[in-house]
Amino acid sequence: MSKRIAVAVSGGVDSFTAALLLREKGLEVIALWMYVVDEGPMEKTASFQRAREGARRLGVPFVPIDLREEFEEAIIKPFVEEYLRGRTPNPCVLCNPRIKFGVLWREARRLGAEGLATGHYARKEMRGGKYLLMRGVDPKRDQSYFLWGLPRGLLPFAHFPLGGMRKE
Repeated sequence: MSKRIAVAVSGGVDSFTAALLLREKGLEVIALWMYVVDEGPMEKTASFQRAREGARRLGVPFVPIDLREEFEEAIIKPFVEEYLRGRTPNPCVLCNPRIKFGVLWREARRLGAEGLATGHYARKEMRGGKYLLMRGVDPKRDQSYFLWGLPRGLLPFAHFPLGGMRKE
């Protein structure tokens, strides 16, 4: 039996490229899609339809997860509070540890996944017996700054298949 890994898919090319690369390595891939902002019926949103179609084309299970309440509390409210204080918050910095590698990772484990992958252009390396988050090799696409808040204990389970690649 192959190792099961969940991939956070958005419906975009990067997350599905990550899923494809992992599947080509022989891993059992599950596509997890997050519904985070109310745009009406989930199944009618363009990103849901793109993500479902991408999963179908890859031949992997598609699991939509309604995280609107969690996203509102953990991301939207703090964003608005900071913005009203005259600051310029970056919601991705909160979303990655709290939602993707928080709530979504718990759901992935419930589904039997041993890891969670994203389409971020970042890398991880083992140094001195510890994983470190590293910049992606493409300086134009590096997204490690979105992930700096991930607890180090999560890095063994985090996968960034695109981190060693250039977008081209």
